Amino acid sequence: MIRGDATFEGGDILRSHDVVFSIRRAVLLNKTPAFILNQLGLTRGNVEHRIRTLDDTRLVLEVDRPYSASFVLNILSSTVTSVLDESVVIDHFKND
Repeated sequence: MIRGDATFEGGDILRSHDVVFSIRRAVLLNKTPAFILNQLGLTRGNVEHRIRTLDDTRLVLEVDRPYSASFVLNILSSTVTSVLDESVVIDHFKND
């Protein structure tokens, strides 16, 4: 669950949608650090279904098999899972 007072530097409220957008983006771009998320079974072919929002403060992340909580938390605390403000990214989007 995301704290209600969490905001980005620009002042926008952090929503679960931003988390989902950021993780999906990392997997879909498939740059070198994406292999970290691939360890949870997230791929270009399934990421749209494996991570999704429930509401503004909650999301679901489905992994491909049981993992220790520490393993999942270590992956989710890596740089590749940094949460981006979707509106800022979209404002700077160019050429696919």
